[in-house]
Amino acid sequence: EALIGALLKQGFKVVDLPKPIPHDEDAAEAAKAISRNNAELLIAGMGRAQNMGYGNKEFGGMASYRASVSFRVIETGTGEVLSTVSETASGLEATPEIASQKALRQAAELAAKDLATLPEDLTKRAHVIITITGLKSFQMLSKFEKGLASQRGVNLGMTAKSRRRNERS
Repeated sequence: EALIGALLKQGFKVVDLPKPIPHDEDAAEAAKAISRNNAELLIAGMGRAQNMGYGNKEFGGMASYRASVSFRVIETGTGEVLSTVSETASGLEATPEIASQKALRQAAELAAKDLATLPEDLTKRAHVIITITGLKSFQMLSKFEKGLASQRGVNLGMTAKSRRRNERS
């Protein structure tokens, strides 16, 4: 839950899978079978908090926990691992429950911050060349380009207009 909240704060859309991935199945293999209509990325990993001492005089009678969150970001449909993230954080509180939750929340927030540039990084890595034939007019091509350009994450780069200008010179 801590990671989901941290990802939402970073602006990510989070969805639950239609069915959980069994623990004995490789997440990258499972991601290949997930439709991009359900999710574009799969985050697979774990988070845990470990008691560093409860009631010790060193901690003034407080509970101290160290949490780690580590996961892989996997592209659905391909199973390609796009990124790995691992963060640790500590929590010192009056009770073990609160200290462990605090440590996990802080580790999750650090991990989510590590993913802040992921959408931009992903848009930079994909380059697609589209060849269009059979259009009856330049207006149809222009309409197609405008529609394509309006899609999130699409950068047309060198459009047909600029290619034609370059071809003429």
